[in-house]
Amino acid sequence: MILDGFEDTGNNSYVGKADSVQLKWITNNIENTDKLTPIFVSIHISFITSYMQILYGYLEPNDKSLVITNSKKVLDLFLGHNLKLVL
Repeated sequence: MILDGFEDTGNNSYVGKADSVQLKWITNNIENTDKLTPIFVSIHISFITSYMQILYGYLEPNDKSLVITNSKKVLDLFLGHNLKLVL
């Protein structure tokens, strides 16, 4: 699966997010996929990152453009399935 993780917020800026159309598309595809089928996901912006914490300290929050802001919601769609790799 290849996902688009950019949501344009205007003024030449964006946040990392999988929109409702993609969430529905994932749900529909997962429902029709055998639970043992290996699943690979590719998305440009990370679901999880420690970038800011490495640069500025462990309490530094991530900017909304550096991480998929609804990553838990997206990853939860794959629960019970054979998610092997996220790039």
